[in-house]
Amino acid sequence: MGCGCLFFQSVDLELIHRQAVSVGGTLYVSGCIGLKPDDGVMVSEDVEGQTVQVMENMKAVVEAGGMHMSDVVKCTILLQHMSDFPKVNTIYATCTSF
Repeated sequence: MGCGCLFFQSVDLELIHRQAVSVGGTLYVSGCIGLKPDDGVMVSEDVEGQTVQVMENMKAVVEAGGMHMSDVVKCTILLQHMSDFPKVNTIYATCTSF
């Protein structure tokens, strides 16, 4: 069973962080946050902007791993405030093709 690590970023953040690991044909993606890949800065303060960036970052990692968003089986989203759920869920639904 092969194992490969994947790093997708445009900015050298000097992180010891695997954005994805491929094992036996399955791609495991680590937590994605709302940093812009070109400068490593948080995209915005609001949950909508961060959610869009998270989904773009996740899509880039998934595609760099040779997969598509439609291949995603499970996605866990952590929210600071549950009152943000409707906003996040709406954006999530438009960014995926499950």
